Amino acid sequence: MPVGAQVGQERDHGKGLVGRLVPVAYVRGCFAGLRLHVDQSRALHIFAVNDAEVGAVSSDGGTVLGTGSLNGSGSASVSTSLLPAGPNSITAAYSGDTYFAGSTSTTLAFAVTPAPLTITANASSRRYGAADTAFTVSYSGFVNGDGPGSLSGALTCTAGDMASSPVGTYAINCSGLSSPNYAITYMPGTLTVTKAVLTITANNATKTLNATNPTLGWTGSGFANGENASVLTATPTCTTTAAATSPVGSYPINCSGPNAANYTFTYVPGALKIVYAPNVGHVIQPPINADGTSVFNQGRTVPAKFSVYDANGASIGTPGVVTSFFLTGIVSGTVATTVDNIVDTNNPDTAFRWDPTGQQWIFNITTGNLSAGSTYIYTIALNDGSTIVFQYGLR
Repeated sequence: MPVGAQVGQERDHGKGLVGRLVPVAYVRGCFAGLRLHVDQSRALHIFAVNDAEVGAVSSDGGTVLGTGSLNGSGSASVSTSLLPAGPNSITAAYSGDTYFAGSTSTTLAFAVTPAPLTITANASSRRYGAADTAFTVSYSGFVNGDGPGSLSGALTCTAGDMASSPVGTYAINCSGLSSPNYAITYMPGTLTVTKAVLTITANNATKTLNATNPTLGWTGSGFANGENASVLTATPTCTTTAAATSPVGSYPINCSGPNAANYTFTYVPGALKIVYAPNVGHVIQPPINADGTSVFNQGRTVPAKFSVYDANGASIGTPGVVTSFFLTGIVSGTVATTVDNIVDTNNPDTAFRWDPTGQQWIFNITTGNLSAGSTYIYTIALNDGSTIVFQYGLR
C-alpha cells in the first residue's frame, strides 16, 4: 500500500512547528507504521500504528535528534529545537521487534526561519574633550544555549562624534554580526557628552600698605581640545575683602561668574598680601651699620632701630609691627653657630617700642652677657612676613 503524508509549513529556529505527517505502511501483512506531529512546544510527537514500541527521529543531515519510548497510548515526544534555520526534513524510524517489522515514516519537510535576536547598544557617557570609551552591547533572543560566540563577523559600534563634539546626546549604532540562525535587529543606544570641568584659580597678588588695590586676575585650567579663554561667553570677576586702607595681612581673593557652553566651573581662592613698602626702610639704622661692619665694646648698650613705611611714605608705628626678635647666630673665628636666643635688654625695653619723635622702632640691647671677639647676628620678624637681619661685633 503506498505511503501517504500531510506536511506542515515552517517554524522559527528554536521553536516548534504546527504540522502533521502521517506515514502508513504494511508490515508483515499487518497494518503498522509511524505518524509524526510537531507542535508549538518544540516537540516532535511520534505515534505508532498497531502497537509499535520505539521511535527515533533524525534530520535530513542524518543527525539523531533523539529517541523516545512509546507510552501506553503508543506515542513519544522528541524536541526539535536544535534544528538549524533553513530547510529541514525529519523522519521517524521504528527498528522492529518480535511482532512487528521495522518501519520508517515518509519525510516531513519544512523550513525553520531564523530566530529574532536583538542587539542593543548600552548607554555611555564621557566629558567634553575626552575620547569615547569602548561601547558595549546587550543581547536578547539567544536560544539553545547560544551566545555571542555563536555569531560571526566583528561588532562595530560608533556614535558619529569626535572629542570636539559639543555637549549633548548622540545615537550609538552597531553593526557587523551575522548568523544563519538569527534575524538580527540592532537597537541604538545613547552617548551623553557632559560638560568638562574648568578650574578657575584666583591669582595671588601683593600690594603695599595703603596703596590702591591691584587689578585681580585669574588662571583657567582644564580647557579641552586646545581651547582657551576665548570660548568663555562670560569671564570671571575676582574680588577681595581687603580695602585700600586695610592693615598689613593676607586677604582672600575669590572669583565667580564665568560661563561657557561646554564647561562647568570649580574655583580655587587666591590671596592678596598687604606688606610694608619694600624699597623704603626695612633696614637697621645707626648706630648699627646695615652692612654689618659695626664693632662695639663688650658690655655697652647697643640700640637697634628701624622703620617701615606705607605706600605714601609714612612711617608705621601701629602696634604689632614686630612679631619676634631673637639672637639667631654667633660667629667666633671661623665657627658659625645657629642659635635661637632671647635678646638681653636694659629697661625700659622688654620689646621693640615705637619712638614717635624719631618715627622709628627701638630696642636697647645689652651686651653684658655676650663675649668679646665674636660677631652676633639678630633677626627681627615683622607682621607682613618680612624680616630684618643685622649683625655687629664686640671687642
